Amino acid sequence: MTKEEGGRKIPLVKYNRAVVFSKTWDCVAEIDMSGKDLVMPGEDSTLVMKFIKPMVIESGQRFTLRDGMATFGTGVFTKINPDLNDLERETLNKGRKKEKRKAAEAELKKLSGS
Repeated sequence: MTKEEGGRKIPLVKYNRAVVFSKTWDCVAEIDMSGKDLVMPGEDSTLVMKFIKPMVIESGQRFTLRDGMATFGTGVFTKINPDLNDLERETLNKGRKKEKRKAAEAELKKLSGS
């Protein structure tokens, strides 16, 4: 959605998290864009969404993307991917910052010889 339509003023970047609303449920999902690093407001794109918990989704089902109280996108599920395995779900729930921090601490420990 463009800024004039009430959408975001800034682009949607890869691995951003948003709340996805569809039918009677809502869930946080990490968003990835196929072959792009960002999507400008008003631009169409194909998204790959990883939900933090399994959701009931059917091909052709409509959804809305929201950030806080602002709706910034709508779409239709076209392909249903298999459920995430336990490791993928754990990594998604931890978030990228914790993973980066853990890797940096391990590197620091390695460099200090501890």
